Amino acid sequence: MAPNISHARLAAYKALNEVVASQAFSQVSLRKHLHGVKDEADRRLATAIVYGTLKRLRYLEYCLGKLSNRPLESIDPKLAIALMMGLYQAFFMDKIPEYAIVNDSVNIAKLFVGKSVAPFANGVLRTALRQKKKLSLESASFASFLERMEMEYGFSPLAVSVMRQSLTDSQIESYAKAALEPAQNYLRVNPAKASASELVIALDNIGIEAEETYVPGVLCASASANIYTNKLFSSGYYFAQDIASAISTYALDPQGKEKIIDLCAAPGGKSFGVMCIAPEAEITAIDISLEKCSMIQFSAKTLGFSIEAQKHDAREAWQKWQGKYSKAICDVPCSGLGALRRKPEINLRLDEKHLEALRELQPQIAYSAYECLSEGGVMLYSTCTLGTAENDDVVQGLLGKYPSARLEPIKLPFEMKSRHEEQNDGLLRLATDKDDSDGFFIAKIMKGR
Repeated sequence: MAPNISHARLAAYKALNEVVASQAFSQVSLRKHLHGVKDEADRRLATAIVYGTLKRLRYLEYCLGKLSNRPLESIDPKLAIALMMGLYQAFFMDKIPEYAIVNDSVNIAKLFVGKSVAPFANGVLRTALRQKKKLSLESASFASFLERMEMEYGFSPLAVSVMRQSLTDSQIESYAKAALEPAQNYLRVNPAKASASELVIALDNIGIEAEETYVPGVLCASASANIYTNKLFSSGYYFAQDIASAISTYALDPQGKEKIIDLCAAPGGKSFGVMCIAPEAEITAIDISLEKCSMIQFSAKTLGFSIEAQKHDAREAWQKWQGKYSKAICDVPCSGLGALRRKPEINLRLDEKHLEALRELQPQIAYSAYECLSEGGVMLYSTCTLGTAENDDVVQGLLGKYPSARLEPIKLPFEMKSRHEEQNDGLLRLATDKDDSDGFFIAKIMKGR
């Protein structure tokens, strides 16, 4: 343990450094570095710093450039991360003493960059504290909507242009405000082990506060809750699953011993969710990664679910399983713009080349899923992104390619939090600011006879 640095800030810095400098995923990196942090207050602080810094990174970069009087690219990246982490606390976390922010940030910089940077780091942070009002977003003026979205909410111009395919600017800003809020942990109860109310009590007994949501079998816990390293998780009482993903399993309406194929299945949540509803279903879960298939199999065993995980390219699944399944789950790789509350790093990495590759890949997987259906079978096409190119355009392309395909009404055995009239047309568009979920698109398609 480094002297004079809080456990929370040290864990937060290590996670941020991995996400920003090494392209790690925020959830995975934070979970790793919180493993040894037992105090709940420290876990909450580290979680808030990591997600807050990532969501405000573009603004913090701007501030650091102003305060340092030097180009951002000339500052050691490890030092820049330590300083921006400190700036986030100074500007957005009013309850933290200023001396703690400065001392820990300077000590982190000394530890990971070198003692020689201490005067510079100290100067930047103390100047920031003196100029908080001058640098505040409330005092800023912006030349355009795009600039304001990037500075206030961290939404890149490319992300906004994609969202504008299906949302108005006011809807985009409403989503952006919701995305700034802390992402909660959502847990899907394993009904073979406990009921939702029983699991709430069991979690409380080990220090995790959770409550039931409007989706049956889904609980909500705080963003910092230690949900992965406890006896209930390791014994298969629940698995992590966002509300949107859980809703999609209900939309599929699995029945009895139906044969179901889950394409692009890792990490397995939708297959597991189907088993919660129809425990006798025969599920084939495929993924292009052998390692991820092993992970699915391990998790299924922990939960007590009988699922066959196979390594296979989803684009070619139809060649092996054409007409073999009554249901198909087709949750394709996507740009992830609906999940920015949980994965803010997506905004930092979005590029047009990646979007073009996705637009080529997604229809191929969707068509393969459709071919795996028997006559009268049903597939769900879904993404956790916004915009028409990855959603409506793919569905319309499938309907055009297969004249017998048709959209089927989405019926759910519970009341949604907000109105979704498009359900009757076989579509469901979930919104973070309205449904407490990821932004999510679902289309339910039947293979005609």
